[in-house]
Amino acid sequence: MVSLSNLRPGASNDDVRTVQQALIDQGHAIPSGPTGFFGEQTRTAYREEQLALGYAETEPDGIPGYASLSALGATGTT
Repeated sequence: MVSLSNLRPGASNDDVRTVQQALIDQGHAIPSGPTGFFGEQTRTAYREEQLALGYAETEPDGIPGYASLSALGATGTT
């Protein structure tokens, strides 16, 4: 299980790596791969996932929240 509190820009941990892999599995590009570091590539990929979930153009910020993380987890990849 991934802890939401571990998923913030600048964080470096296994939860970030798990989410990065889930984003990659969903078809979102993270050129450096699942490094475990939550940088700009991860934020961009997460924003793309938020848009894919139907967030309005102004809502997605690329930072995981409970609803979007739960939806990503429901894909079976986190």
